[in-house]
Amino acid sequence: MAATAAVSSWLVLEVAAFASLPSVTRVEERNMFYVAPLFLIALLLWVQLGAPRPKRATLALALGCGVLVGTLPFARLIGVQIVSDTLALVPWWRFEDHGLTLNEIRVLATICALAAGALFVLVPKRYAVALPVFVLLYFVAAQRPIENRTTLVSRAALAQAIRSVPKDWIDQRVPSTARVAAIWTGKTDIHAIWENEFFNRRVGDVYDVGDPQPGGLVSKPLRVANDGSVTDGHGRPLRARTFSPTARST
Repeated sequence: MAATAAVSSWLVLEVAAFASLPSVTRVEERNMFYVAPLFLIALLLWVQLGAPRPKRATLALALGCGVLVGTLPFARLIGVQIVSDTLALVPWWRFEDHGLTLNEIRVLATICALAAGALFVLVPKRYAVALPVFVLLYFVAAQRPIENRTTLVSRAALAQAIRSVPKDWIDQRVPSTARVAAIWTGKTDIHAIWENEFFNRRVGDVYDVGDPQPGGLVSKPLRVANDGSVTDGHGRPLRARTFSPTARST
C-alpha cells in the first residue's frame, strides 16, 4: 500500500506535467502503465479483505471515474499516435470503422465506464471475485484489436523508412569498427531515422540541420555552408568515427 500510494502519486504528477506540454497534449498511457499491476494487486487484496465499500466514498469514486472518461477529448486524442502512446484507446478506435463518430465513441466509452462503476458498487461481497475476472476478460477482448492495429502501423512505419533492402542494410555495408552518422533534415519521415537506427547497430550519433528530431530524442545541431559542407556546433567539419582495438581515427 505504501509503495503503490507513493509511486502512483508521483508518477501521475510527473506524467501529467509531461502530457500537458504544448508539443504533447495527449494521454501518455505508456508512461502511466507501470501503476496498472499495482492496482490489479490492490483489487485482489480488496477482494481478499471482504470487498469493503464505505457508501459515500464508493459512490463518489465510481461516479468520478466514469465522468472523467467523458471529459477526454476523443475527437482530438484518437489517431495514429495512440498506437505508441495510448493502447487502451485502440479498441475504441475500431468503432469508427463501424460507422460511429468520435463523439459517439466518447459517449459510449463514458456509458461503459459508468456501468463498470455501477458494477463495482452493486456486486454482492460474495461475488466480488467476479470483478478481477471481468478485468481479465476485458484485457483478453482488447488484445486482438490492439495487436492488429499496432502490427499494421508498425509495418507501415517500417515501409516508410526501409524499402527494397534488408532492415540491417547499413550493418551489412559498413565495417564492424565503423560508426555511421545520421542527419535529420526535417524533409523526410522521421521513421527514416528511427527505424534505421533501431535495426542497425552501426548507426551512432544523430544530427539535425534545423529543428531537433521529434519525440524529445537527442540530436546534435549542424550547420550547412553554401558549398554543401557541414560543421558541428563548434564549427568543426562533421566526421563519423571509425574504431579499432588499438587506435581511433576519423
